[in-house]
Amino acid sequence: FRSRVVVMRQHVATLTKWGIRGFVGCVLYDVSSREWSVRHTWETALKQYALYALMRIAGRRQLQQLISDAENGEEVQRSLLAEFLQRHQDTLYGQSHGLQGVVTLDIFRRTHPITHHGHYADYIKKIREGQQNVLAPGRPQMLAMTSGTSGSPKLVPHTEEVSKIFFQRGVIAAIGVLDEAFPGSVNELQRSAKLTFRTEKRELENGLAVGSNSANPSTRGFKSMLFAYASPMAAYDLYGEQDALYAHALFALKDKNLGIMEANFAPLLCMLFDAMKENKRHLVQDLRNGHIWDRHLPENVPQADRAAIDAALGGPDGPRSREVEKLLKSGATASELWPNLRVVMATDGGSFQASARRLKELLGDVEIYSPFYAATEGLLGINIFPQRPFGVSTYLLDPNSMFFELLPVSYRTVENPPADAPIPAWDAQVGEAYEIIVTTRGGFCRYRLGDIVRVMAMFGKMPVVAVEERALHFLPSLHGERVAEAVFLKALAEAPISKRIRGAAVVEEPGKLSGARYHIFVEPDGTMKKTSDFQADDERSLDEALCNEHEVYASFRRKGAIQSIQLHYVQAGTFATLRHVLANKEVAGDFP
Repeated sequence: FRSRVVVMRQHVATLTKWGIRGFVGCVLYDVSSREWSVRHTWETALKQYALYALMRIAGRRQLQQLISDAENGEEVQRSLLAEFLQRHQDTLYGQSHGLQGVVTLDIFRRTHPITHHGHYADYIKKIREGQQNVLAPGRPQMLAMTSGTSGSPKLVPHTEEVSKIFFQRGVIAAIGVLDEAFPGSVNELQRSAKLTFRTEKRELENGLAVGSNSANPSTRGFKSMLFAYASPMAAYDLYGEQDALYAHALFALKDKNLGIMEANFAPLLCMLFDAMKENKRHLVQDLRNGHIWDRHLPENVPQADRAAIDAALGGPDGPRSREVEKLLKSGATASELWPNLRVVMATDGGSFQASARRLKELLGDVEIYSPFYAATEGLLGINIFPQRPFGVSTYLLDPNSMFFELLPVSYRTVENPPADAPIPAWDAQVGEAYEIIVTTRGGFCRYRLGDIVRVMAMFGKMPVVAVEERALHFLPSLHGERVAEAVFLKALAEAPISKRIRGAAVVEEPGKLSGARYHIFVEPDGTMKKTSDFQADDERSLDEALCNEHEVYASFRRKGAIQSIQLHYVQAGTFATLRHVLANKEVAGDFP
């Protein structure tokens, strides 16, 4: 009997050994049969293969969870609010605003006012001073600064839970959407050209960090994901925006088998293509020689970073350099530069619609997918309809991220609307526009986020929304008219000039810019040899587009009370310099 047991164990061990070998062999064969990015090694390819396999499984599950939560949206939202109210039983804010004993939505709506950021100024000051249990239990992970893309920068308490929810309910769910809608995007072993830059953070005397909470090269875990990105860490370590853009452009062009391009916002990807166009001769030369900045090293780039980038390039690449040279000279689109590019990920709605239109021209046949509706305050929604059945990017509000209320758009300019004016998300009316009101994991209650959204559909008990504009952003009034920023941006997106500029700004400077007219400063993309050849037509077409979008403006134009739009062309790089100056000014203004 004992001998039989020994023999049986030997057989099992042998079968197990051969089973493991067989499994490993199947995996290696599967890995070798997929599309590879050019800089992959077996080590990096296997890491991406394993990660994507796990994320596809998690993505499908999280997407199903999101759908289930949306179908039971009212129940999930009420439960989430009850959890938030319970937390406020022990916070300074909850004690100061009568939230102790408040446990239901009805009482909360009757007793707590609608708030804006100024309402929390004293509480944020206490957090900066090191006090705990102010807006949420304990101490926040950091004070996050809003990007300023949708208003003046503000400080918002950021907890670790906010990051966790964004990743689990946002990023993972979006992986599920990518897997279903864009075949091969998270299945092949193609890298992503991820465009992100280092951001400045400061540390207060109490050790609390203050700065951006968006994912960037300094974020924990970023380095561990480099095997999935086209650029090496040395490219992300560059602080100069133009230097970093050049390095990212070089590595994107190096990888003919690029699978995804991604950035937070559409204008950033337009900037990447602009960098390729402006530096095509140098990029081709650097590809050919396998050496970045072959003729001139920028002043602020350490020699160590240059050496690391050179090492990542892997030596001269004559065939790809000749191919890129030919394509860039012909004005090739992204789908021609990277024949296997699956999808481009970037926010393309709201204030980015003009840039998104230009980006579409640069991409060719590649689709744009805007995966999230998110703010510094946290995740709001996920785009589960990448095919754009409503004509624009839309987002299913996530019932388990924040508690949502919707304020009718008629109250957008009312500073203190009635407490009962907003409606719960599950009572939204399809086709109507609302201002988003949120109660957040960071402790804000009935907070006016400032976004105007339009409800395109209901999915279960939760609305599917399109982000349209900022509630209080209007162009300077010339004759009593109120032209919302979104109206101007829509007109700009419809005008032919939107395809030939990198950005536009409406400037009001009484005494220096004459006439009762809008003065629009624009930065050409380099395709116009003489701006004077286009100016009259561009001014006329943009003015006509604005008249089509705004009847009051059109009536004043017909009466002659307002004159036609005047365009002012600025030099290339002006807006990049302006962004840098404003960013430094904003950071300084928000720190003690």
